[in-house]
Amino acid sequence: MKRYHFIFSLLLCCVLAHGQDITLGGNISVEFVPKKVYDFATVSVYYDYTQSVFPGGKEKRYGETVLLIGPQYWGFMDWNSYKSDSLQDAYAAKGLPSSDLIETLTREKKEKGERAGYLYPMVANRSDGTCTIQMRATSFTPSYQYEEPLPEMAWQLENDSCKIKNLDCAKATCKFRGRSWTAWYTEQYDIPFGPYLFGGLPGLIVMLEDSIGDYSFKLSGIQATPNGRPIYLRNKKNLVIYTTREKAMQGVKNECGDVSKALLARSPSMARQHNGALLNTKKSVPYNPLELE
Repeated sequence: MKRYHFIFSLLLCCVLAHGQDITLGGNISVEFVPKKVYDFATVSVYYDYTQSVFPGGKEKRYGETVLLIGPQYWGFMDWNSYKSDSLQDAYAAKGLPSSDLIETLTREKKEKGERAGYLYPMVANRSDGTCTIQMRATSFTPSYQYEEPLPEMAWQLENDSCKIKNLDCAKATCKFRGRSWTAWYTEQYDIPFGPYLFGGLPGLIVMLEDSIGDYSFKLSGIQATPNGRPIYLRNKKNLVIYTTREKAMQGVKNECGDVSKALLARSPSMARQHNGALLNTKKSVPYNPLELE
């Protein structure tokens, strides 16, 4: 990870570990997170998240994700990013300075080790069967956003069962966009959803893993949110690129191959501030996407 140190040092003044975009300055007020709210969740389901840094590798990234279920939409995103957005909105509502928010987020990161890890937030329309997905190469590069019909999962229900977190679970398998997946679901919760696009089973997905262990989601909690928790996607200008799925996947792959170029496209002034060093430096980051095809 030492070879990526220069990237993070360049971003220190404009990007937090949660992927936030907050202007530093003692008396500059915190702004609300630019977002499109689709619905309000009455149920929140939490999953511990693990990803291999390199395909099939032993080095892992860890985080927490949240499944948000509302009357019309459901969504899935990084839980630490969600909490950071909520905190930013709370500070904005009080008119507090950005320095206070930076201090709080920095302290929480140091104390709890929390950081954004999951990079594929999405929302799905329960009525018309469409979904909107964002993907990005890193937590500090722009998001690509596209829409598509909700894909049908060709689940095979297996004759296996087990208990996970004291829940009676059954096994199902499927192949989806280049990976083979195993899901354990429970009919004790009549919720036909799970992490990301994975749904359509007779109950809530409790655990989901691909066959080589690159991606894993494990249920960590379920919470009723009767007051409604916003289901949204960020839509800050110049930080969301609206495109097709094919172009989004290619864009993420290209940026992983040359993340310095992506950073320069986001903020050309960064290169000038550092004597143009970024312009002539090519750096890559690991590429191990959730969808391979």
